[in-house]
Amino acid sequence: MFASSALGVALAQDELRVEAQDNAFLPDTISVNAGDTVVFDNTGDLPHTAEASDGSWDSGNMDPGQTFSVTFEEPGTVDYICAYHEVVGMVGTIEVAGSAGSEEIVAASSEEGPIHLGPTVLAAIGVLLGIALVGAGLKPRSS
Repeated sequence: MFASSALGVALAQDELRVEAQDNAFLPDTISVNAGDTVVFDNTGDLPHTAEASDGSWDSGNMDPGQTFSVTFEEPGTVDYICAYHEVVGMVGTIEVAGSAGSEEIVAASSEEGPIHLGPTVLAAIGVLLGIALVGAGLKPRSS
C-alpha cells in the first residue's frame, strides 16, 4: 500500500488523529478514505514509534509531544505497531476505503472520527427511498 509520511507536521482540519499514549494507541482501530491523512501524536511520557507492520512507513523515534503523519493513497488494511511497546499490546489497524466519491460517503463526524456509509448501506437507502416513493403513489418515469 502506498503512503506518504512526514515527521512533525501540523494538524490540519481534515486529518484524523491517533494518540500514542503510554502502552496504547487511541483509538487503536480507525477507518479512513484513500487520500486521508492520519496524524500520530505522542501524548505519552515515553518515546514511541508508529510503523506499518509491512514496513511501508515508519515514524522512527517520536519523543513526547512529537507528531508523525501518513497519507493513505490506496484502499486496504494496514496493521501498525509501536516497536518499543508491541509486546504489551501497543498495536492498531487502519482500514482504508476507496475515495468517498467512488465507494462511500462520510455521513457525519464524531469525536471518534468520521462515520462512513459504504456501498451496501447506500444501496439499502436507495431501496427504502424507492419503496417510500411507490407507497406515496409516485411512480418512476419510464424512458
